[in-house]
Amino acid sequence: MIIYLDCLFIKEFLMNCVILYSTSKIIGNKIKIIRIIYASLIAAIYTIICLLYPLKLIILGRVICTLTITLIAFECKTIIQILSSNITFYITTFIFTGILNYANYNYIKTITYITLSTIFITKLIKKYKEKYKLSNYIITLTLKLDNEEYQLKTLIDTGNELISDFGEDVIAVSPQVIKMIKNKKIKELLLEEKINEEMKSVFRIIKYKSLGNKYGIKYGIKIENLRIEHKERMVKKSAVIISSDSNFELYDAIVGLNILETSNGETLVSIT
Repeated sequence: MIIYLDCLFIKEFLMNCVILYSTSKIIGNKIKIIRIIYASLIAAIYTIICLLYPLKLIILGRVICTLTITLIAFECKTIIQILSSNITFYITTFIFTGILNYANYNYIKTITYITLSTIFITKLIKKYKEKYKLSNYIITLTLKLDNEEYQLKTLIDTGNELISDFGEDVIAVSPQVIKMIKNKKIKELLLEEKINEEMKSVFRIIKYKSLGNKYGIKYGIKIENLRIEHKERMVKKSAVIISSDSNFELYDAIVGLNILETSNGETLVSIT
């Protein structure tokens, strides 16, 4: 069997360009063309070396070569990025090889199939990333206390089923946000659980169960002037606010899904 090294080199170079580009699209990593070229050149050279010395570079050489290719192409900076890019590269190569065999080594068909596959997989991954990204579960919640408005970035927690002793919905607010409230009596009730006579009409008790089957109670206050907004839709509600045990990093409060129901039974935010 006659193998022309120059033709093999060009084919391997072009195929690796396609595989690396497909891998970058799948993992969502922006990749520079020059890096694809450098990495594909190394891959093509490695193929020629394996052809000339078939028994010496099978396992270790393949691992080192793949690691080098992905490091050059994707500028990986963490272990997770290295593992992710390498695993995706291997899977893409495996799929590519299958398509190549299916296309009976017709490179035009192979490139067409791998391109269509990449587009499909990329769109599928993008769809699921869009569905589960944090911003889809964030709403704007506005509290009104003593003519002062407090706007909170609030996370929708579908597992949050807290209710007050009067059956009202409960919002867990970060302690650092509660400290910004100007009403000293409200702050004392929520943070220090000091009950004031003036607060008795709006005072509520919330029973909860945390991880590890730990039971407890929280003191809260009822808020009448509550406004919830999400993507140009709004619902007005009354609810009870409590202080969470610790501060939140990416948002100011947590709310259950029930509070998002409008007066006609619809839900302000669709969570599927």
